[in-house]
Amino acid sequence: VSGISGQLYKQFALTIAASTVLSGFNSLTLTPALCALMLQPTRPSKNPLYRGFNHLYDKTQGVYDRIVEYLLQRPVASIVSYAVFTLIAVLLFVKWPSTFVPEEDDGYFLAVVQLPPASSLERTQAVGKQINKILDSYPEIKDYIGISGFSVMGGGEQSNAATYFIVLKNWNERKGKEHTAEAVVQRFNMEVYGIQEAEIFAMVPPAIPGLGATGGLQLQLEDRHNLGATEMQRAVETLMEHYRNYPALASVSSQYQANVPQYFLNIDRDKVQLMGIQLNSVFTALGYYMGEAYVNDYVQFGRIYQVKLGAGDRAQRIIDDVLKLGVPNASGEMVPFSSFTQIDEQLGMDQINRYNMYSTASVTCNAAPGSSSGEAIKQAENLIKTQLGNEF
Repeated sequence: VSGISGQLYKQFALTIAASTVLSGFNSLTLTPALCALMLQPTRPSKNPLYRGFNHLYDKTQGVYDRIVEYLLQRPVASIVSYAVFTLIAVLLFVKWPSTFVPEEDDGYFLAVVQLPPASSLERTQAVGKQINKILDSYPEIKDYIGISGFSVMGGGEQSNAATYFIVLKNWNERKGKEHTAEAVVQRFNMEVYGIQEAEIFAMVPPAIPGLGATGGLQLQLEDRHNLGATEMQRAVETLMEHYRNYPALASVSSQYQANVPQYFLNIDRDKVQLMGIQLNSVFTALGYYMGEAYVNDYVQFGRIYQVKLGAGDRAQRIIDDVLKLGVPNASGEMVPFSSFTQIDEQLGMDQINRYNMYSTASVTCNAAPGSSSGEAIKQAENLIKTQLGNEF
C-alpha cells in the first residue's frame, strides 16, 4: 500500500499478519467446536457465580428495555435530545484542536545548519565546532554526529550545509518535561540563535518513520505561473519574515536558494563543429575532469574494487584550469577549451526540485508548544494567502 496509508500500516505489519493467521486458524478449527458446544440445550446452572451473573444481566436488560419503551412513547423528546447531542458532538469536533499524528519523544532529534550561498566547506566546519561546544554542555545528550557538506532537508551535497543527528540518553535518565526531546530542541534553538555566521535550527523526527525527513509540517510552494527562481526566493523569504504574526507557528524555514554563485561554461557549438571536434568528446572530457568515469574492476584480498578515472581535488579548485583542457579534433590534434569556451559568472539554484510537475520550494513549519498540527496548518494557509495571494 503506497502513500500515508501504507506508512501507517507498515508500523503494524507484523501485528496484522500474525492476527490474520491466528484468526484464520481459529475460524477453521476452534470456532466450529465452540459453536457445537454453545448451541446445545443447557439446564439452568446451580453454580452461584453463574446464577449471579445471569441475574445481573437480566436486570441490566430490563433497565434497557424500559428506557427504550420510555423513548418510544415520547418520539418528539427523543428526536430533540438526539439532535442536541449531535449538535454538541459537531461543535466539539470543529472547536477541538485537531492533529494528524502527535509528536513523540523518539530519543533523538536533528539539527540543520545553513550558511550563506557558496560558503566553503572549511567555513561550514568552523561553525560546526561552535555547535559541538553547545551540544557537549547538554546533560541529556548521549552522543551526536555532524555531517558537513550534507543537507537532510535538501537531500543532497552542499558545501554550505551541515546536518546533525543527536541521540539523547534513555528516557529513565531524563525524567521531567524539561528534559524531553522537544524541550531540549527549544533550548538548543535559543542558544544557537547567537551564532551569526549561519542559520541553525533543530527539529524532532516525524512520529511515523517515512512521513518526511523531519517532524512538523512540510509545505510545497509551487510556481504554477512560471514566475522564476528569483520570485520564488522572494516568496520564501516573505513567509520566513511574517510567520511570527501567527501564534500557532513556532518556526518556518526552507533550504531553497536561488542566489547561489555559479559558473556557466558557454560552449560555442558552431566553433566546435568548424574545428572538427565531436561535441560528445567535449562533454566527455568535462565529465572526466569535473566528475569521474568507471574503468573496470579488479580483485584483491578476496574483495572486488572499482577503478575510476577523474581529476583530483586540487585540479578542480581553479575554474580557469578548465580552459586548459584539451579535446582531440578529427586530425587527432588537441584543441584547448579556451578556443571555443567562455566562462560566465551567474546566480542560480543549487538544486532543482519539482512537485506535481511544477518548480517548487520545500518549506518546513513547526507548530508552537500547545498548538495542534491542525491549527498550524490553518494558520500556515492563512499566512500564504495573506502574504502571497494567488501567485503561488
